[in-house]
Amino acid sequence: MKFKTQKIAYWFFASALLLFVLQIVYGFIMSFAHMGYDNLHEWIPFNTARAVHTNLLVVWLLLGFMGSAYFIIPEEADREIAWPKLAYVQLITFLIVGVIAVICYHLNIWEGRKFLEIPRPLDYLVVVNVLLFLANIGWTIWKGKQYTTTSIVLFMGLFCAALLYL
Repeated sequence: MKFKTQKIAYWFFASALLLFVLQIVYGFIMSFAHMGYDNLHEWIPFNTARAVHTNLLVVWLLLGFMGSAYFIIPEEADREIAWPKLAYVQLITFLIVGVIAVICYHLNIWEGRKFLEIPRPLDYLVVVNVLLFLANIGWTIWKGKQYTTTSIVLFMGLFCAALLYL
């Protein structure tokens, strides 16, 4: 690693891997229930397991993507991440949103929308989180020593994805 702030990506990757393992666990819970071995049904109903399983996919993919950006952008911009503490705050708040969402699923509090079943206030926190991420990446690119096609295309893709989510 050429830049110290690229270590931020490690925590995003580690969190994504942990959530991926949790998604696999919920997948096994659903598969055993589907085969008739639903001994956990009293604690984890099938619809709850499905909601958690599906939404964990979205969260770990986002964390992995954000970690990749935090790893690639310093190399492309030839400078450290603009606000490394903001990146850690973003990771922590994103994980807190994920934990609250899983708790809400287990308490049968959800919106009933596919892939976006988290309660509406958590949607707003996700939007704030993604905007903080865009600001951090965008400022790093803007203040960078060089502009590369990779960094500009990555930022524009992130920007368009954020617009799509909104």
